[in-house]
Amino acid sequence: MGFEDRALAIPKEICASADITQLIAIRYSQAKGKNRESEVKQMFDSHHKDLSVLPYSSKSAHEFEYKIKGICRKSLANFSEIIVDISAMSKMLILVLIVVLLKERKNIRIVFSEAETYAPTNVEFNKVFQRSGSLLATFAGQPTLGISTILRSTCLSSSRMQGQPVCAVAFTSFNEELIRHSIGTLNPHRLVLINGVPPSTESHWRALATQRIHKKLIEEFSEDNPINPESQLLVRSTSTLDYQDTLKTLIEIRSKFNIYERLIYFATGSKMQTVALSLLKAAFDDVHIEYPTPDSYFFNEYSKGIGKQWQLLIDANTVIDLQKMEA
Repeated sequence: MGFEDRALAIPKEICASADITQLIAIRYSQAKGKNRESEVKQMFDSHHKDLSVLPYSSKSAHEFEYKIKGICRKSLANFSEIIVDISAMSKMLILVLIVVLLKERKNIRIVFSEAETYAPTNVEFNKVFQRSGSLLATFAGQPTLGISTILRSTCLSSSRMQGQPVCAVAFTSFNEELIRHSIGTLNPHRLVLINGVPPSTESHWRALATQRIHKKLIEEFSEDNPINPESQLLVRSTSTLDYQDTLKTLIEIRSKFNIYERLIYFATGSKMQTVALSLLKAAFDDVHIEYPTPDSYFFNEYSKGIGKQWQLLIDANTVIDLQKMEA
C-alpha cells in the first residue's frame, strides 16, 4: 500500500472480480510517505471483500520471507495461482515475493500499473544537470535522494565463490549514490552496468539522462561498459518494461563472468527489471542480490496519475526453462 496514485489502480480492478477470494495487503511499517492503507481498506469494504494486512518492515526485511513461506504453506496452499500487484511495491518486496513463491512452486500472475508521468521531466533534468555530470542535491524533481542502507535477505543470498574477485552488476537510475555506495562497500574489480530504456518514444531521453548521471562510473569501468556508437547508449541497455529483454542480458552477463568471479547484483533498476532479477535468482541458487534503499523520496514529484496496466503469468516451471536456456 504505497504512496503513489497507481497504488489504487489494480485494487479497483480486483474489487470488480468475483474470482478472487483471498486478499492480502502489505503495509509498510516505516512508510516514508503517505500510506494508502485507509483508502484501500475502504475500497474493499465497500465491495464486501475480506482483507488481511501483513506488516513489512525494511529494518527486518530478512524476516519477511519466512512469513511469506508460512502463508504459502498454510492459507495459500490450495490456490493454483497467486496474483501479485507490484505497482506500489518496493524492489525488496518484489524480489522476496517472487523468489519465495516460485521456490514454493506457485504460479504467479504479476500485475503492474504504470504511472501517467514520472519525475523528473526533461526540462527539469536539463535545468539542474551540472556540467560536471551530477545532479544537484536539492533537485526538487529528483525521484529519490541519497542512500539509507543495503537490504539483504536469506532467499536472495549466496555464499558461492567467496574470496574470489567480485563483479558487481547494477542498473542505472536517477540516483547515482545507490551504486556508488554499494560498490564502495565491495571494492569490485569489475562493474557491469545495465541502462534502462523506457518503452515510449517520448521518454527515451531518460535512458540518455541516467547514462549521463553515471558517466564517471562508466568511464572508470569502461572496458566492461561499451557504448553503442549509433545510439550512444550502453550496449547493455534493456527495456524498463519488457522483463524478458532484461532477463536475456542478465543471463548473458552470468554466462560471461560467473565461472571465475563472484557476481553480486544490485537491484537499482525499474520494477520490471527487478522482476527479471527475481527470476534469475529463482532459477540459479548462486545468484546473490542486494537492495540499496534510497534515503528519501520526493513524494509529490515521484509519479502522478495512472497509466497503462500490464500483466504476465509466470508458472512454477519457469525456473526450469531458464536453467535449460543457460545450458
